[in-house]
Amino acid sequence: MFNSKKFTMLVILAVVLTAGAASAGDMNWSFYGKVHSSINMMSNGENSQLGLTSNTSRYGFKGWAPINDEWKFVWQIEQAVNVAQGDLSTNLRNTFVGFKNAKLGEVRMGRHDTPHKTLGRKTTFFFDTVGDNRSMTFGTDTREDDILAWVSPNWDGFSLFLAYQFDQDGTKLSPTAAADAEFHAETVFSGMAAYATDDFFVGASTIMFSEAYGDMDVDGNFGDAPMVFRFAGKYMAEKFALAASYLSVGGQYYDDFTDPANPVFVDQTASTIGFEGLFHANEDYDIKAGYYMADPNGDVDDDDFSLLTVGIDRNFSKALQVYVQYAAMSYGDMAANWSLNSTNGFATGKSYSGWYNADTTSFENPYGFSFGVNYKW
Repeated sequence: MFNSKKFTMLVILAVVLTAGAASAGDMNWSFYGKVHSSINMMSNGENSQLGLTSNTSRYGFKGWAPINDEWKFVWQIEQAVNVAQGDLSTNLRNTFVGFKNAKLGEVRMGRHDTPHKTLGRKTTFFFDTVGDNRSMTFGTDTREDDILAWVSPNWDGFSLFLAYQFDQDGTKLSPTAAADAEFHAETVFSGMAAYATDDFFVGASTIMFSEAYGDMDVDGNFGDAPMVFRFAGKYMAEKFALAASYLSVGGQYYDDFTDPANPVFVDQTASTIGFEGLFHANEDYDIKAGYYMADPNGDVDDDDFSLLTVGIDRNFSKALQVYVQYAAMSYGDMAANWSLNSTNGFATGKSYSGWYNADTTSFENPYGFSFGVNYKW
């Protein structure tokens, strides 16, 4: 069995040894991280629970070494750590090796956030908290394995970020695979184009899944795989900041339930629009709020849902922050959304609630209060 604690110690040992080599050579590196935990009172509309979470706490090492006058070798190792339940997991975050050139940009190879997710993270004020908008993005903000990515230079404010996931089908090279077998690629492409100034940011992103990520019928045929688009922007003034985003998801699912004798692929779309605002009251306090509306665009009426979040941040320094937040979901009578779980930010940590029963008419409107502390270095 893989021992996560031993793995963590090996990573630390490797970096310590690297540091020793760096002191004698030309490598430059740094240690960084964030510890972020909160006490949350969550309710699914009927029952409530008090819990503790580790909100994507992490530590990492990154560095570079010169190749020649124009190129650098770059690397990063980043790992999640659970400061609430004491789990030193092997959940690697953005971890890669690559090459960087001032004129040509940077190539990264490894595990990485998609450009689509990166855009979403750039236009929110509720990072990794109970009010995180990822509960409204239909699971599209992902980090993928086997990524080849390119980050462009800054062209007078314009930039590109492109990423491709290599084929995830592990059966093609199997000794038992038939020579004439039909295989379907399991790849992902994601891209982001952005323009930024000192006080303004706007971007567009997409994530496109290959055929094998779509629903499959009994004959092995695939429906259209998901395709996602996002448009987002942020304006930052001295006393306030505003952000807005629009997300659209399209694809097909295999419907063998409505008419079992005549199953068909059915087009499926969904969208989310949202707004966030932050008021910088003074050097110590920020007041912020956000509102997101999601519409699955299905044939069922009243299947939309929304998220309202308000919060106050107490900033002791650029590194240390304490905050309080309130977040509430509002469901239509036929909405179906896993709102209170540990995968999207709207969570208690040890437990989840919200959507649990196939009877969507039993939904309640969940809400939560959160008191958290966040320190980064």
